Amino acid sequence: MAVLVGCQESASVDAPLPSFSEVAYRPYSGTESAYIIAQLGTGTEADKAAAEALIEEASAAFNEGEGIMKEAASWKKAHEEIQELLETYADHPMAQGIEQRISMEMLPRLLQLPASSERDEALRYYTGLLVENGNPDASLIYPALKALQPSMPEAAWREWAEATIQTSTAWARRYPCADCLGKTGTEAALRDAQQYRSVQISEAVRLLSQNLPR
Repeated sequence: MAVLVGCQESASVDAPLPSFSEVAYRPYSGTESAYIIAQLGTGTEADKAAAEALIEEASAAFNEGEGIMKEAASWKKAHEEIQELLETYADHPMAQGIEQRISMEMLPRLLQLPASSERDEALRYYTGLLVENGNPDASLIYPALKALQPSMPEAAWREWAEATIQTSTAWARRYPCADCLGKTGTEAALRDAQQYRSVQISEAVRLLSQNLPR
């Protein structure tokens, strides 16, 4: 999982957006993005050119979002500007990928802020984007759901939790890593990043399942 640094002492809307160290690999979902990327290898020259243009636009959107995260005067301002950015790309063919990638960057930062109604509102926004887009990374979504559990209606929380368990379990089964579980070395010592992530996602699914309301 990401290593979180720079924890804030106040959840004030004026507090800066914390930073964090990204992990080597995070899974995405989205048939539209997968189809567009596939055109680079299987499509006609026109298909390839169109796909490259869409991918460049998606990359530009993420770069703009990353710039906002680094330069915004506060975490609240960053959140507001990110929302506007995502609304701009809501109808883009790669909107699912853009929303997920930016949400994956925002969640670990917001989780470093102490709980508050404003922080939790932003946390729900990005968690919702990941769940609704079918993102399979329970290792990222579980900490957010755990933080939101006290403030969310039980039925809504369960719906997001069960959706995450389903999509994450399906993803982890595609990249089994039974031999990774007994290793104690660094990420580089494991077979590959996907399998390493599979272990973390499977563990998060287990914890999330244990926290489902009875």
